[in-house]
Amino acid sequence: MPKAYVKVHGGGKVIAISDEEIIGKSIEDKKREIIFNVSEDFYKGELVEIKDLTNFLREGENVNIIGNNSVDFAIENNFIKRENIILIGETKHAQIYKI
Repeated sequence: MPKAYVKVHGGGKVIAISDEEIIGKSIEDKKREIIFNVSEDFYKGELVEIKDLTNFLREGENVNIIGNNSVDFAIENNFIKRENIILIGETKHAQIYKI
């Protein structure tokens, strides 16, 4: 079962989610000249199974998600739409803002 790191910032207003296998790595998109650092300082918190992300996705005012497994879970559970994600290289990234 895939896992993700979840880190809660600002008393729960900002939630950072990263697939376990990309934490601490840099993702490069050479075509768009982007290097995205999956920072342990920002993303590495509690390690949970992907299936347990629902409450975090529901409760955060701003949710930052990086990684194919985590983003796919958010899509499959109707937190985001596929057309609202971006690819950084081959890695999916999305943000949720509640207004």
